[in-house]
Amino acid sequence: MNPGISLTPFDGGRIFTRAVRFLGPDGAEELRDMADPNHCYLVRHPQGLLMWDTGLSDAIAALPGHTLYRGRFRFVVETPLADQLARRGLRPEDVDLLAFSHLQIDHAGNCGLFQNARVLLQKAEWERAFESGAEAHGYVPQDIDILRQRSVTQLEGDLDVFGDGQVLILSAPGHTPGHQVLFVDLPETGPVLLSGDLYYATRDPQEGWLPAWNHDIEETRRTVEKMQHLAAETGARWIINHNPE
Repeated sequence: MNPGISLTPFDGGRIFTRAVRFLGPDGAEELRDMADPNHCYLVRHPQGLLMWDTGLSDAIAALPGHTLYRGRFRFVVETPLADQLARRGLRPEDVDLLAFSHLQIDHAGNCGLFQNARVLLQKAEWERAFESGAEAHGYVPQDIDILRQRSVTQLEGDLDVFGDGQVLILSAPGHTPGHQVLFVDLPETGPVLLSGDLYYATRDPQEGWLPAWNHDIEETRRTVEKMQHLAAETGARWIINHNPE
């Protein structure tokens, strides 16, 4: 285990909506109102800085009420990510690597900040995000089009980011075709798994609840089985991005 590894969360805004449908085991369903946080994370490693997700766009903070309305969702950003980085003595250009659980509005809003970073994401996610009609599936062209001008590594599976087994990008399709999660082996607290949108609340991994709006529910179930096995095998605890608790 490398003692030089750390994980720092950042506030990526908040998401509000009502009566969204979740699927449980044995055909169970429930509706949830959402007033959920939205995080992104900086991984420090001796070989470089990795930003995982970038939250909602900082541009929302300049809108009336710091709020963007899109369909049935209300998105709020009060403190821009760029300001949060500055408070920690960091500039976006200090970040070496930029990886995403996926490229939807709440996870890739500030991807344009990180001009020097090499981008790591699944080929399937790239294709989904830039296909015709992608905006109807939660992708925002004005946020992510800048990635076409960046250095992008399109993955087709898992990646040991620094080659030492401590930071792993794991293909986890289902929520979107190229969804992925991040495994980080922290020296103080042990391994963690950053969920992306695989789960939404603390009870979801234990009780088997999944978002009903996923791209492919059956593929999600296969991913859940794989990730739960990994969590049990490594002792990793879940850090659930939108967990309201």
